[in-house]
Amino acid sequence: FYSIGCLIATCCYYKFIVENLKDDHYQELDRLLRKEQEYKKQINNIELIANTDPLTGVKSARAYSEAISEIDDLILKDKLQEFGVIVFDVNNLKSTNDKYGHKMGDILLMTAARTIIKYFTDNDLYRIGGDEFVVMLKGKQFTNRKMILADFETEIENNVKNKGVIIASGISIYRPRQDTCYRLIFERADLRMYDCKALLKVMEQSYH
Repeated sequence: FYSIGCLIATCCYYKFIVENLKDDHYQELDRLLRKEQEYKKQINNIELIANTDPLTGVKSARAYSEAISEIDDLILKDKLQEFGVIVFDVNNLKSTNDKYGHKMGDILLMTAARTIIKYFTDNDLYRIGGDEFVVMLKGKQFTNRKMILADFETEIENNVKNKGVIIASGISIYRPRQDTCYRLIFERADLRMYDCKALLKVMEQSYH
């Protein structure tokens, strides 16, 4: 009877004490896991905010710097293929700010961003300065760049006539083993954008 009593006592101890301890342990592990997941979610939200331009909703200058580092790394390893850059600059931002105030200037920038997104995905669009945007061309956008850019330029020409948002653009394509860094690709596109900007100003003056 003594042995049976010890066995019953052991079973009761396991059932009511050890099992409760296990439950407490699992609950604590679950609490810690939930806390870690919430922490990761907060970190992701912070990164998303930092990588998003607050005015236009496209990618920020910070995200652009990170993308440049990735491109430079691929160039260094000779792994970059089918890549291009389009630089965009919004005409008349300063005159809009001076004449109508910065609120209207902000509306102009938001309208410009939406216009670009109609042709190029917002995932590859960065606002890198006050009135300057960049699209990094990859995949289908790279393959179809000529057609897409032609449609975009047609809309801009119509905007010149109809006093809509005017956005200058310049494109440059990566030259393997010639372009040793992203900056060289960007600089070519930037020069072409300024040529386009001057041409659009002449067109604007001729219409108005």
